[in-house]
Amino acid sequence: RQAMRIEATLCGTPIRVLHHGLRPENGYDDELELDLPFGLRGSGEQDLIVFAKDRVSKVVRLKIE
Repeated sequence: RQAMRIEATLCGTPIRVLHHGLRPENGYDDELELDLPFGLRGSGEQDLIVFAKDRVSKVVRLKIE
């Protein structure tokens, strides 16, 4: 939440972060909005890795159909 720069990779590919911060609906949940490249469509299960302050913040397994 305090990080000025957030980065993300999916399938080892850098993903553009469109927005990061608090959810406006409740003010305490974090949200992350990413621009997923169309070329990743159909790539199956992949790791989404989020970096904050140049450290791994979160790893999430996604199924991309």
